[in-house]
Amino acid sequence: MRTFRSPWVIAVLLLVLRAILLAVTSDGSRSLHGDEPAYDDVARSLLAGHGFLYHGEPWIWKPPLWPAVLAGIRSVFGDCLRTTVLFQGLFDAGSTLLIGLTAHRVVGARAAWITMAVVALWPPFLRESRLIQTEPLFTLLVSLTLFLFVRYVLRPTHRAALLLGVGAGLAAMIRPNGLMPLAGFLLAWWLLDRRARAHALTLVSVALGVLVVISPWTIRNAKVFHTLIPFSSGGGDVFAMGTSVAANGRWHHVIWVNERTALIRAEEDRVGRTLDVVERDRALLVIGAKRWLEAPGAQLRLWGLRLWRTLALPLEGTNEWLRFGFAGSLFAIYALALLRLRRGAGEGEDRERLVPVLLLAFCLYALMLSIVASSSRYVEPMRPVPMMLAVSAVLGLWATRVSRRN
Repeated sequence: MRTFRSPWVIAVLLLVLRAILLAVTSDGSRSLHGDEPAYDDVARSLLAGHGFLYHGEPWIWKPPLWPAVLAGIRSVFGDCLRTTVLFQGLFDAGSTLLIGLTAHRVVGARAAWITMAVVALWPPFLRESRLIQTEPLFTLLVSLTLFLFVRYVLRPTHRAALLLGVGAGLAAMIRPNGLMPLAGFLLAWWLLDRRARAHALTLVSVALGVLVVISPWTIRNAKVFHTLIPFSSGGGDVFAMGTSVAANGRWHHVIWVNERTALIRAEEDRVGRTLDVVERDRALLVIGAKRWLEAPGAQLRLWGLRLWRTLALPLEGTNEWLRFGFAGSLFAIYALALLRLRRGAGEGEDRERLVPVLLLAFCLYALMLSIVASSSRYVEPMRPVPMMLAVSAVLGLWATRVSRRN
C-alpha cells in the first residue's frame, strides 16, 4: 500500500491517465494534414517491406526515427489514429518525468513537482500530442538530453559524456535541430563554468556518442544519394523560407510555396535539367546565403521577427487575445527565470552553478534556431528549462514572504 502511495507512482498514473484521455477525446477518423501524410506514407512503406520510401523515392526529407517508430507502433497495435495519440501522450509522460527528475536535481523537490504539473498541462504539448507529428517524441529525447547533460556536468566522466552524445544523437534522428540543445548546453557550460575546461577530453566521448547514432543513416544516405547527407534534405528549404521577404520569413502555404516553386524552376532552367532532391535543397541553401549577403539589413529584420515568434508565439491563428496572452505568460516565465538566476548568484552548491548554465543554454538555443526557423514549435521542447527556474523563483519569493511574516 505504501508503494502505491509513493508520489512517483501517483505521478506516473496521472500521466498515463492524461495520455488515455488524449487518445479517447481525439478524432479517430479525421483526415491527415501538414507533415502527417509524409510520415504516414513512409511508415506504410516500411510496413510493406520497401524501406524508407516516399512516393516511391528514397526518403531523405526528414531523419528516419519517427517514421520507424510510427511503423513499429502500427505493426504491433494496428493502424489506429487513437493508438498513435496514446503513444504520443506516453512520450509526453516520459518527457514530464525526465523534466521532473532534472528539476529535482537543479531546483529542489517541491519545485520539481510543480514543474511537472506545469509541463503536463502546457497547452502546446496537449495540441501536438493529438497529431502524427515529430514533436512529442522529439520533446522526449530533448528532455533526455537535458537530464543526461545535468548528470554529466555533476559528474563529467567519459561514460556520462557518451550517454549524453547518444541522447542528443537520437534527438537529431527525429529532427536535425536535435543537436542544437546539445550545442547550447555545452557552449553555455564552457562559457560560464571554469571547471568545464578541465574535462575537455570528455567532449570526445560526447561526439562519439552522437556519431554512433547518426552514422548508420549517414552511410545509408551516402550509398543511396552518392553524397554526404548526415541527417536530411530539409535544411535548405527551411533556411531559404526564413529569408523570404515576401513570406515575412515564415511558412505561408501560398506565398512561400509559389516562391519556392519559382526559385527551383529558375535554377532548373539555368542548369538545363531537372534537379534531384539533394540538388534542390542545396540550391535553396545557396539562395538563402545570397539573400543574406545582398540585403543584410532586411535579413536582420527577418531574424528579429523569427526570434520574436520563437520566443513569444506558441500558437497560430487569428485570435489575438489568445496569442498575445500566451506571449505575456511566456515573458512572465522568462522574467521569473532571470529572477531565479539572481537569487542563486553566489551560492556554492554544485546544482546552483547549473542555473545560469541552463538559462544561457535556452537563450543560445533560441538564437541558433531563429537563424533558420520561425516556428515556436521547435523551441517548445526546451521551454521547460525556464519553466522550472520560474517555478523555483516563485517558491523562493513565497518562502521569503513567509519568513518575514514570522
